[in-house]
Amino acid sequence: LIKISAHDDQKGGGCVKPVLTAMFEADALIKGAFQQGKFQLVMSNDADYPADLGDECIAIKEFKTKFVISSTCKKTLENAMSSLGDETKAELKVPAHPIYDGVQHMKTRALISVIIGCDVSPGGLPGVGLKTLSPELTKLKQSSANDEDLYNNLLAYAVEEGPPKFSEEVLSTFVNAIVYQPTNEFGCEGELTYIAGLPPELPTYLQQFASGETIMNSGPDVLECKGSCYGQSHNFLAATNHHHCNKCNEIVCQLCSTNLHKSGKEQY
Repeated sequence: LIKISAHDDQKGGGCVKPVLTAMFEADALIKGAFQQGKFQLVMSNDADYPADLGDECIAIKEFKTKFVISSTCKKTLENAMSSLGDETKAELKVPAHPIYDGVQHMKTRALISVIIGCDVSPGGLPGVGLKTLSPELTKLKQSSANDEDLYNNLLAYAVEEGPPKFSEEVLSTFVNAIVYQPTNEFGCEGELTYIAGLPPELPTYLQQFASGETIMNSGPDVLECKGSCYGQSHNFLAATNHHHCNKCNEIVCQLCSTNLHKSGKEQY
């Protein structure tokens, strides 16, 4: 476990707070830790957390004169409101279309997000909004035998109602992009871990990728720029402008050379 320290300016004398660093996206690390029971509650201004994870996740929106907390679970909101101070004016509002109610299956929740719009599917499925989806989803919940059945029925509905470009393969890819994000912490050794377990298609894909029919093309040439005689190094494309330092003969990219020149610091 690799941790860095963040200074807390709110406490006299200063202190440090542990901060987890993600190897990939921070969202995936947080979601994976919640799924594994490492976190008891997730609070964020990103509404994707309660949408994807469900119970015990809260989204916070701040305004000039108030703040609003939201969740897909009424009990979670009631618990959160019970912890607010007496001076806080709070009101519980039930959503007009509680489409996530009773849905704990993560792939189904992800598909709902894809349909109404989320990070991987901005704007959602054209022509299918909350008002349209809500009554249809209620029917599917009642007629589906289990979680997997509900997911397949909702997927079939989305394919039928959406435009041709939103095929079953496309929608499934969007869902997989949400539930199969890698969740490793920075510095952790071993195999990759994922929010919803190992993607079932991954082993087959890797075998195909390593087959003799696969054509491997090498990427562009990359060089290392020292940055400055006292700075940190970084990689850049060799095809871009660069030269060698007059003082130490190290490679320096055009951007670092220009920034140093503007700042008046030691030149190359």
